[in-house]
Parts: sequence; structure tokens; C-alpha cells
Amino acid sequence: MASSKIIFHTTMKKLTLDKFYPHKISRNYVLKLIGCEEYPKTLEEISQHFLRNVMRANPRARNTEYGQCRMEEADTSDDENTGSSGSDATADLINPLDMITVVFLCADNFLQQELMQKMSQCQFALPLLLPDSGKGNITFMLWAMRQIVKNWKLQQNASSMEESLVSIKMPFISFIRIGECSVSKSKVLNSILSNEKHDFFVHREMACGDIARKCSDGLVETCTFCPGGKSNVDVFQTVFSILNLRGDARDHLVQLEFLKEISQAIFVVVDNEETDVDNILPLLADAEAQLFLITNQDVLRRIRNSNAITDVWSQLKLEKTNIIKLGKHNEEYFTRKMRCKIADVIKSSTNSRTMEEMAHFAKSLEITVDECENKCQRTKRKVKVIIDKIKEDGVKESKRDLPLQGDLWRRWSESKKEQNRLKKVGDSVEEYICRLVETQREIRIEQAGKGFSDIMQMCVDLLLDKSTIMKMYALQWMKLELNSLSRTSFSSLRADYKQLLVDSTTKSADLHTIK
Repeated sequence: MASSKIIFHTTMKKLTLDKFYPHKISRNYVLKLIGCEEYPKTLEEISQHFLRNVMRANPRARNTEYGQCRMEEADTSDDENTGSSGSDATADLINPLDMITVVFLCADNFLQQELMQKMSQCQFALPLLLPDSGKGNITFMLWAMRQIVKNWKLQQNASSMEESLVSIKMPFISFIRIGECSVSKSKVLNSILSNEKHDFFVHREMACGDIARKCSDGLVETCTFCPGGKSNVDVFQTVFSILNLRGDARDHLVQLEFLKEISQAIFVVVDNEETDVDNILPLLADAEAQLFLITNQDVLRRIRNSNAITDVWSQLKLEKTNIIKLGKHNEEYFTRKMRCKIADVIKSSTNSRTMEEMAHFAKSLEITVDECENKCQRTKRKVKVIIDKIKEDGVKESKRDLPLQGDLWRRWSESKKEQNRLKKVGDSVEEYICRLVETQREIRIEQAGKGFSDIMQMCVDLLLDKSTIMKMYALQWMKLELNSLSRTSFSSLRADYKQLLVDSTTKSADLHTIK
């Protein structure tokens, strides 16, 4: 049997991405890609098709079918060569999860941020723990998710809240499977999260979703539910995140340890009668999270008939109410029951955390944290000094910190606008334009005499670094930190503005006092 490393590199070559591994695809490369066909024409175009379409926030970006319709290919194969097996017909097809995993491993840190943001806009599940079969390590994608911002409302008339995904304090609920399963765990999660049957997670009934995975087992995906404040639409009433471990949990013990530490509840899917259930004890015995078992009648019958297995469940402190039976009721009833269980976990949760807080534990398991890269951390420290200075000075000192803006910039803009519109022109247009140009020149001279403030000098020094990567990190960190500052201010301002609007006795003039 071929090793996972050989299989990984074979998949890379199939997608013609081996020359980009590791982390060599940039945003510039993606922007130069052309074409936007609904289906890629060849196997080699699959990764380009994904990159082009996900950057356009196209919800069909994960489609890995190529050439003619897959069903037509299978029919043609049967007609021409009846001796070929089903596995031969799908030998060159790629599971969407393999394609996503490989693309992220080939993308540089800045493209990863763009891909994450676009996938979030498409409401796709996002890779949180990314396995790299080529190097044999796992990466916690903290930096890649930094740019994602989530909005939510807890009640109909409440103010909307906004926060960076990695900074939201919320409960995490994990789903794992042990052994092979007849039910699609990911499809179950999709039905739990939405009534609209949206495919957040790739599942086996999607196009190419049933193709055997080559290099994405061990991937942990996250999908964050954000309520809109409408009780008749929202299936849950608060923010939380679901984590989905791909593959058999017994084969991915590092990821399992991570999930045991950060989860409020772990739902374990076991619906294969041949699965050695008593091996679950050493996997989950030390889990502090609340445990739930999703299983079928055959497995339950084994549990009841085996004292050894019954002892396992008693040691895991698994109560009867935490055993959810598959196949006993229809899909709608099962979905409602699962939602009730998750809602109870969220309601009783006392240990919410942020993704930023998880980084420390990830490092203790020797999981690589992308944000801990040396250049990223060095730039972050330099930007923090600038941001702390801005916070210390506050808005009142903005005229001192930004001397070229304010009144000087306003006067120059008004003069430039008048030069184009000529609304106040007298008898001589040429003389009037000359006076405006002279006024603009004088303002520029006055601006030039102001010099740099301390903050501006620090920004310039940061951007004069010889390393292009350091400059890119500096600009991105400045953008992220300044956006975070703005969200803090705008959130309170929006709340004040909304309060004035709902107060019918407020005079219209009062609305202008909020600036």
C-alpha cells in the first residue's frame, strides 16, 4: 500500500500544483488566471477553476467534475469497456476536500486569507486544522482567518454585533466518527445548521463527494453559526461554532486531543456493527467535554449484550439521554432532536473561548500555528506599538497625528473641486483657474512644512523595510488592527443612533449630535 506521502505528491501532480508546493501561489498569480467556465475542462484545470471561482465568491467553486458530465463518462465507459470496474472509472476524479487541502498548502499566507474570506462569503466550512501529508505536520489556520468578520443579532430589535471571527468568544461543538459510517456525518451537520439545505460541509452526495479522499483525512473544518435576530428563521439563538473532523478519529489522535480540549461537547458517530466499540474508552476517557453517541440499533444491541462494552460507556459517564439513535425516526425528527441537544449544550456552556486562545494549546500539541511565523510576529509587534500610540492619543489628538489632513486637506479639496466645476467663476476663466491653482500650491507648501508626526514617522519606517514580505505583513496588520479599532467605535455609535431613531420624542436635530 502506497504511503500517504507518495499519495499526496501524486495528487499534487495530478492537479499540476507540485511546482507551487509549499506556499508559492500568490494573489498576483490568481488574478492573472482567465476563464470562468462552470466546469473545468481537464483534470489539470480543477485547481485553477476553484481559485478563479472562489475569488468571485461563486458557490459552485468546489465542483471538481471536469470534461463531460460525470454520469455521461461512466455510461460511455460501460458501453465501450464492460470489463472495467467502477474504481477505474473514477480513478482520475478528485474529492473537493483533497482539492481544497492541496490548494491551501500551495497558497502563500496572504492568498490563504483571501481564500478564507471568499469561502466564508460563500458559506463554506473553513479549514481550521490543515494536515500536510508532504511534511507530516498539522497547521492551525489562525492568521488565515484573521480577515473574516462576522455579524449577528441575538434579538429582533437588538443592535447587530460585529467582530473578527478569531476574536469571538463562543462555544465549540465537535463531531467525529469512529469506523466506517453508512450515514454522512457532514450531511447531517448541513441539515442541523440550516433549513435551506445549504452545503456548508462537503458530503458524499455532492458532485465527486463520494470519491475516496487521498490527502484530506485529518482535516478539521469549522462552520460558525450567526443568528440574524429572527426567531422564525434562526435555528439557534446564539453564536457558536461546529468543528468537523474528517476521517476515522482513531487515525488522527493529535486532532482528537485538540478537539477534546477546546470543545464543550463531542458527538461521536458509530453506526457500523463491526466497529470495535470498546476501543473508544482510551480515546475519550479523559475528555472533559460532554459526550454524545450517535448510533444505530445494531450497535446498541451489541452494547446491551456485552458487559465489557457496557462498562466502557459507564466509565465514559455516557447517560442514556446522550445516546441518539439513527434510523428510528425520519430525517426531520432526527434533525430536530440534534438541534435540541446542541441548544442544551450551548445554554449550559460556561467555558466559551476564542480561536486566538486556542493557539496556545495547539502549540502544546506541536501543531504549527501559521501566525507564529517569525516575520509575521516581528511585524505584529511593530504595528502594536503604533496602534497603542493611536489608542493613547485618541481622536482628540488626530490633528496632531495627521497634520496633513483636517483643515488643510479640506481647503485643498474644495479648491480642486471648484477648479473642475467653476461655479464661482467671474469674467475671466483663465485668471480664476490660475488663482485656484496658486491657492492649491500654497496649501501644499504649508502641508510640506508640517513634517511627519511621531506616528506617521513610525509608519514610514515600518514600510521602508527592504523585505517585500515584511511590507505586506505590515500593511495587512495595520489594516486588521485599524479595522478592529473602528468596529469598537462604530458599534457603540450605531447603538446610540438606533436608540435615537426608536425614540419617537427625539428631535431630528439630535441625530446630528452623533458624530
